[in-house]
Amino acid sequence: MNLFDLFFIVLAFFFGVISRFRGPIAEFASMSGVIGGMMLAEQVTLPQADRLKGLVSRPDAADLTAYLGAVGFGVILAHFLVRFLVKVKMPSSPPVRQVALLFALLKTLVVSAMIFYLVAAYVPSYLDDLESSFFYSWLSWIRPFISGAKLA
Repeated sequence: MNLFDLFFIVLAFFFGVISRFRGPIAEFASMSGVIGGMMLAEQVTLPQADRLKGLVSRPDAADLTAYLGAVGFGVILAHFLVRFLVKVKMPSSPPVRQVALLFALLKTLVVSAMIFYLVAAYVPSYLDDLESSFFYSWLSWIRPFISGAKLA
């Protein structure tokens, strides 16, 4: 077990605890925001990175900044859109909490895959540690799935 394994486990625990208090609607909005942000980042990173290369001295930093900016914008946009469309307050019963926990675990999987992609693409010095991670085989199949999704 290395640092990436520990980070992914702590992330899953954190999102699981938070989901107990937020409920399934908020977790669904958050999960859809993260997925929407990743899909948006896959579509717009290269054009935006070319614009940022004139402002940022290192090309890798420009790519990373463009990717994180697109993810952040997509997360905010999708989260507010889902929260606006679904204004339902669900009771706090055990099945509802389990649905919220499921959404939190799916969000953990997507966030972990995004961290996996960012480290693999932009910080290659940590690639050996990432490849020795227990979760490497599970997270390596998510990015092609997200990259293959077309927004338009």
